[in-house]
Amino acid sequence: MRKLGGNKRKFGGNKRKFGGNKRKFGGNKRRFGGNKRRFGGNKRRFGVVGVRGQWHGGLMSPIPASDKEIRRSPEIEAAGLHDWRLLQRTLGARFTLPDYDTGLALVGAIGAAAQDADHHPDLDLRWGLLGVRLSSHDVNGVTDRDLRLAARISELAAELGASADPTQVQMVELGLDSADFDAVRPFWKALLGMKESRALPDELDDPRGDLPTLWFQETDAHPTPRQRFHLDVYVPRDLAEQRVADALAAGGTLVSDAEAPGFWVLADAEGNRACVCSCT
Repeated sequence: MRKLGGNKRKFGGNKRKFGGNKRKFGGNKRRFGGNKRRFGGNKRRFGVVGVRGQWHGGLMSPIPASDKEIRRSPEIEAAGLHDWRLLQRTLGARFTLPDYDTGLALVGAIGAAAQDADHHPDLDLRWGLLGVRLSSHDVNGVTDRDLRLAARISELAAELGASADPTQVQMVELGLDSADFDAVRPFWKALLGMKESRALPDELDDPRGDLPTLWFQETDAHPTPRQRFHLDVYVPRDLAEQRVADALAAGGTLVSDAEAPGFWVLADAEGNRACVCSCT
């Protein structure tokens, strides 16, 4: 996860230690409850990167200001979108399918609805399920455009006999600790074939959508520790506590719950750490 309280990211103390090496999280660039990434309350803020219009009768018209406002979990829940869950900058759903033909029909129906709305989701059709992700890329978050299309997609799914399974919605990010991410970012960008994020300067995204986001967590310079990478596992907030409980029952330990329900820091039997995160 991005930070644990205050100006520095803390894991049960003032500094996070991996194999005796001191690793500090936080500072001025990436703060929890700070200016760039927020977890809890306003969560993570995403600035407007570009402005896109909508086509009407061959003419481009600007998107209304109300359709650029980023929506948070309480607003999404109030909209009654029970099939959908907020994960970072996207609204996600998973639909189970009775057969592959139903999946093809649902993809076609969603495609037609997306064309009508001039707002296009990411679709992942596999045997027995269809994953859908919605996001307004011009503001790097979820807006009313996504909420409207999500409601329509749920209607189409129900008409075709597909059922939503919110327990299957999740997302994983990779975090790499670095005292100078400008120095290491070009290597990882080239190695993984990724591009710099439009939303945040310390992220790399996969333009193909195959790889998880890689973000660089600011640390002090230090000798190579046992663990530089960690996983941020995003799950719907109504399922986060159960995911934590399952991990603990499987032999994990709780390192910190100081920022719950924003995130919990867990460790495996050898001390390797990961975060279970939810969006508020």
